[in-house]
Amino acid sequence: MRRTVLKRSELFWNLLFPPFCLACDLPLDPRESDPLCPVCRSRYAAEREFLCPECRKPHRLCSCLPARMRRVSPFALHIGEYSGEEESVVRALILSAKDHNYEALHRFMAAELCATFSQREDFGAFPENCLVTYVPRAREKVAERGVDQARETAKRLARLLNCRFVKTLSHKKSRQQKKLSAGERLQNASGGYALLPHMSDKLKGEFAGKTLLLYDDVVTTGATMAVCASLLKRAGAASIVYLSFGMTYRQSKAPPAYVLRKESGKAAGRRAGPGRAQKITRDCETIRRCPGSTEEEGNSK
Repeated sequence: MRRTVLKRSELFWNLLFPPFCLACDLPLDPRESDPLCPVCRSRYAAEREFLCPECRKPHRLCSCLPARMRRVSPFALHIGEYSGEEESVVRALILSAKDHNYEALHRFMAAELCATFSQREDFGAFPENCLVTYVPRAREKVAERGVDQARETAKRLARLLNCRFVKTLSHKKSRQQKKLSAGERLQNASGGYALLPHMSDKLKGEFAGKTLLLYDDVVTTGATMAVCASLLKRAGAASIVYLSFGMTYRQSKAPPAYVLRKESGKAAGRRAGPGRAQKITRDCETIRRCPGSTEEEGNSK
């Protein structure tokens, strides 16, 4: 009875304030529960199946890491590649989370991370009562945008994994990472983060033997994650698992106009085409107006 009432109240609320696709901002059908429109959902599913240019595994099964991160911990998980392609759904979700404090968006990203974490066989040895922590955002950015996206997603991930959420690190004033080179990023991150007071005692006492799930929304050079993981490791953390929604690969290793897929007896990298890979376009409006699209069919009925 209570579930029915809640479902009807949610439907009524959606009719008053129609939901929007988390990736492209187009209005959604209030009767649907999917936070992505059909076009973005199909793109997102395709992106999850793209192969890592280094290990040739789907991104959700990939454990490839920058060398500086691997030196601290070999365990990692990410959902997809964070590329410069404007039509990428993974990229759109990450950028939206940086700019907007949308409950549905943080909940969706946490659910995707939780589902992927549960499917990874190489994580089976980790205890269920891990600690979930995150890489904090600069205070200036939080004040400007009104959200610390890593914190919000990590909190919801902890609930889904039935783990304890803890804040372990603080962000000191530093330069913006995206404007720096790889070497400058490492130097900047080394002085930009610090362990919270008394956290070292907790890691050796109350949290002894626990696995820390360290989350950040995106990994580019790996400098920030490596510095934060090193701080936690030196403070006494037993083991660390890197979690991120997106990861950027070095341009020299990632083929620029190719989509990698497993093909028996054929080269893995082929230009996108029928039967091999589908080019993910960003213009949802154009696709929806094309013959045979979901919206066109709905209007014709």
